[in-house]
Amino acid sequence: MISIIGMVLVAFSMILFMGYSIFIIANRRRSIRYDALPPERLHRVSILKPVKNPAPGFAENLESFFRLDYPDYEILFGVESPTEPALAAITRLMTKYPDIPVVIVLTGHQKPANPKVDNLMKMERLATGEHYWVADADVHVERDTLKRLMHEYILHDSKLIFSPIRGAGAETLGSLADNTHFSYFVSGNVIAGWQLFRQQITVGKSMFLERRTLEEKFGGFAYFLDFLAEDYVMGETYVKAGLPVSTNCTWVTATNRRGTLTAFYSRMARWSVLRFNLKKIYYFSEILFLNPLVMSLLLLVPFSPHGGWWMLGVFGTKLSLEFINFLILQPADRVRSRTWLLFPLAVLLKDILIFAAYLTPLFTDKVNWRGRQIVVGKMTRIGAETAIPLQEQLN
Repeated sequence: MISIIGMVLVAFSMILFMGYSIFIIANRRRSIRYDALPPERLHRVSILKPVKNPAPGFAENLESFFRLDYPDYEILFGVESPTEPALAAITRLMTKYPDIPVVIVLTGHQKPANPKVDNLMKMERLATGEHYWVADADVHVERDTLKRLMHEYILHDSKLIFSPIRGAGAETLGSLADNTHFSYFVSGNVIAGWQLFRQQITVGKSMFLERRTLEEKFGGFAYFLDFLAEDYVMGETYVKAGLPVSTNCTWVTATNRRGTLTAFYSRMARWSVLRFNLKKIYYFSEILFLNPLVMSLLLLVPFSPHGGWWMLGVFGTKLSLEFINFLILQPADRVRSRTWLLFPLAVLLKDILIFAAYLTPLFTDKVNWRGRQIVVGKMTRIGAETAIPLQEQLN
């Protein structure tokens, strides 16, 4: 009986994964007629970029924002202190692109509640645009990305626009696992959730917002200061307020070159605690239905005489789907032979680590976040917090 149930669950899970592949491939890039955009509607945009200790590839990622094909925008950087390492790259690009307005905002080291939102609050005070585009430091964009986002705003009057994400630039096993997770699972959730259920899944790598709505309805970013998953909560809050939220599948690229498996697991464990406190029914559904490899290992191998073959078939099918997705979404990475060799191992380890991380909220309601241990409440509201000793952070 258990083996039959296991076969049904694994088969259902594989059908979902095939659906993810179809959604991702079909929406990898939509054609948009930019000549139809009325010039008077191309409002000034303030790009808000919180920055701290940038990872390899930061300068190339950042330069993609200086080269946007858009008539009127500015870039604001939120940095904690004048000694921030990212300032050297920012200064070089300011010299190279003198026509792009840049504002550097010193946000200080003392961060109440969510430090990213605190940075955004301090940047919005100096922003002059009619729209905000919040983009993380590891994000790389195409020249037409901002026009594509503005097109979605004009077409649907969207007050918040979210983007699917593809990971790229992997040079290590850990970064390859991380990038593959972004490109398939995270973006598959974003696209499938929207197209099947009109369910927004806002990921903070890239969020495009109308400034007036944010200020008039919520008083600015400060409304979301007490939530760790501010991006998801923001999307939920907009939907509940009856404000249009959408995507036209304008992809952005998250660059991760030298990540480790330890860092990947740590982030997945943190995300698991956050997701558990957002919507538990979705959380447990993901555990049951979106990890067919682990499911076959737990439900088929011990209880079916052919469980081992089932698991090999599941892994082979899942690996093929993720590899096709990799070839389509990550053209810069597919030229590296080492990536091809590491890909099967990265997918296997990724799935095992994600499942292990998903068990985290069953044992703790705390997350380690930028030197602090924080108790996470309902909808990821920030509770009590304590500082983590420096030696423990280093370990």
